[in-house]
Amino acid sequence: MLRSSENMAELAAALAKAQTELVNPEKSLTATIAGEQRGEARSFRYAPLSSGLDIVRTTLGQHAIAVLQSTAIDPTTRLVVSVPDPTRYFEAALTQVLREAGIQVLGARCQVSGICARTPGAPEPTPPDTRHLTPDTLFIWRSIPLRELLPHFEKPSQNQIGEALLRTLGGEATGVASVDSGKVVVRNVLRSFGVPDDAYSIVDGSGVSHYNYVAPEVLARVLFAMARRPEADVFLQSLSVAGVDGTLENRLRGTAAAGNARAKTGDISGARTLSGYVTTRDGERFVFVLMANHFTTPRRVVDAVADHVVERLANFTRGGSPRR
Repeated sequence: MLRSSENMAELAAALAKAQTELVNPEKSLTATIAGEQRGEARSFRYAPLSSGLDIVRTTLGQHAIAVLQSTAIDPTTRLVVSVPDPTRYFEAALTQVLREAGIQVLGARCQVSGICARTPGAPEPTPPDTRHLTPDTLFIWRSIPLRELLPHFEKPSQNQIGEALLRTLGGEATGVASVDSGKVVVRNVLRSFGVPDDAYSIVDGSGVSHYNYVAPEVLARVLFAMARRPEADVFLQSLSVAGVDGTLENRLRGTAAAGNARAKTGDISGARTLSGYVTTRDGERFVFVLMANHFTTPRRVVDAVADHVVERLANFTRGGSPRR
């Protein structure tokens, strides 16, 4: 509950700060690892901010691989992990910044669906009757322009932004912000790029589902098409730069591709991808799409092969004087 006497300017500032925190949530998702023996069912905890919202998971679950492969774990080891519950993450971030602004947040925190979070020490909350819910609009936050948001999405491969963006596309085009409406927009854009409907399958905005399918030719067509659009530079600047930033910060360093190749990585269990642009020694820009599925070698080997291909492309020359 927000005290009606609170200054609305403070509320607006607090909500804006919460939004800022959520643009780059990965900066706050660091985990402290506990446990010393290889293969032990260690646990780690993390909080989105300093809100006291600690989520504990064992490393025998979906986040186990990086920890269990280690031979020794320092108790201060820090690990970036995904947000298992985005709704609770937002609630915790919002509650914290409101309190930091001197705005009291009391009682249960409930979703419109009626699910309530119980504050420690408080009585069991009663879900509100949402059938007659007529909330007042306290604040409207408008996102920063997409051209400014894209680097926060593409470079760290931020899944939450991807999910929100797909729904936003649908909402802007149809008035209904949903995965299905967003998919219609994506389909129409891909058709304009010459991509047939049966060349891909999209079920979410982040790409983490194993039910997403895409042929390499689809990504190549998208990259070619984007390079010819007026927004080409905005798109290019949003991609990770090899050896410099984003998910490519520690790859291709010391090669001709460093500071040159701009690309997007893809990583789910059983699949690794790298797609983007690289400029040759002649000054010619190439599009590349590299995909590996169902591999049995360590991921570092798959990445090394992909990096070698990109490096070879960066060193490629057709002979003669470099192109201007």
